[in-house]
Amino acid sequence: MHKILVVTMSLLIIGCGKQYSSTSVLATDPSGNEIGELPVDNPHSELIDPNLTFCSKLEFENMKVPEGLTLKELNSFALALNISSTFEGHQKWKNITNNFDGQGLSLGLLNQTLGTESLQPLLLEMLQAHKIQMKNQFSDNNFKTLEQMILKWKEEAGVKSAVRESLFAEEGDVISTLDEDSSIHIFADAGDHSVDWAVKTIYTDAQGKKFKADWKSQFQALCVTPEYRSIQFEAARYLHEKAKSYFERFQLREIRSYLFLFDIVVQNGGFYQRNLTDFQNFMNQNPRATENQKLSVLLKSRLVQVKDQFKEDVRARKQSLIDGKGRVHSTDRNYEREFCYTSQSII
Repeated sequence: MHKILVVTMSLLIIGCGKQYSSTSVLATDPSGNEIGELPVDNPHSELIDPNLTFCSKLEFENMKVPEGLTLKELNSFALALNISSTFEGHQKWKNITNNFDGQGLSLGLLNQTLGTESLQPLLLEMLQAHKIQMKNQFSDNNFKTLEQMILKWKEEAGVKSAVRESLFAEEGDVISTLDEDSSIHIFADAGDHSVDWAVKTIYTDAQGKKFKADWKSQFQALCVTPEYRSIQFEAARYLHEKAKSYFERFQLREIRSYLFLFDIVVQNGGFYQRNLTDFQNFMNQNPRATENQKLSVLLKSRLVQVKDQFKEDVRARKQSLIDGKGRVHSTDRNYEREFCYTSQSII
């Protein structure tokens, strides 16, 4: 576990080390030796690690702070990534999953896929911005065919934005493969060439169940480079912005509410208009509702659209974030203890 020295802030946090003033952060060298304090608003303090105020299990070394994030946002966002990513896989930045779901390949912290075209933009950015570093992670032949796949996708599909114009999906839309109305496909015909490439190239079998050892190790080596970790982090920025918009729309205040909303976006894509209607109707009748009551209403409403076989998993994940602890995927979790924060802290 990567333990971060803390700054005393109103955002979170139970300290998990020494504490310093709210206007400064203790800087250390790579060996952990103290080298003095820096102001938290120092424009030259680019690295993420010194500014985190919780116990992070994700490695942020040598990654830069995305532009435009306040210190509070950075900590909330990084904490949410730490928690939600534990539901997505056990290998953190280098999660990798085969073609069991027909998506060709799932890769990285939040399991972007070729089939949904959420992975290709990240690989393309790495290729364009850090080609040498990317090439160094692959054998010559593997890099050549990977590059060809990426460029073919760029030519045929272009870089598509996953950002929706509306914060709430309209009736009839399906924003998650976990939802009902499976006859509607959000990503129809998307990424077919890339999926075909993956099945024919990186697996030992025609079904795409067993990775070739060199491809698996080389993809995972790519995932943990500072450059690709930074790309993954920036790609998840949309999730933060959407969760933040919900947080403000529902007039919530606590860190657990932001974590709940972030995981709604990660696992379920967001909310439908009918969920907003349910929430507004509840607030009209209960104008002094507590934070817990608001979150419970949102969860109950959002579960209505989820397919029966997935309801319990969605419920368990979200309820545990509301409570700060719970049993998820057959494991007892206590997020406050794991990540050194207080779930009901005001942000």
